[in-house]
Amino acid sequence: MAGNFADRYGRKPLIVLGLSLFSLSNFSAALADDLMLLFVSRLIGGISSAALVPSIMAYAADIATNEQRTKAMSYIGASMSSGFIIGPGVLPYVR
Repeated sequence: MAGNFADRYGRKPLIVLGLSLFSLSNFSAALADDLMLLFVSRLIGGISSAALVPSIMAYAADIATNEQRTKAMSYIGASMSSGFIIGPGVLPYVR
């Protein structure tokens, strides 16, 4: 569904929308004092991720040549995996 929107309206607007929603999700999760608000913020975060990831991959495929496309997709996957690994390790020191 997000891929269809990215094809129809462009990759960059969907990336900006996804980042904006993701920021709203994290901000509302930080301010949540109710469990329901936390659930809603996570729902918004999931929607924003569903908009971001396909759009970013499609954008990388658009700007990369055929020879560089595999490398570009690998870098995207590695950066997301690194965030999953490093993020929880850094989190205790941020607070």
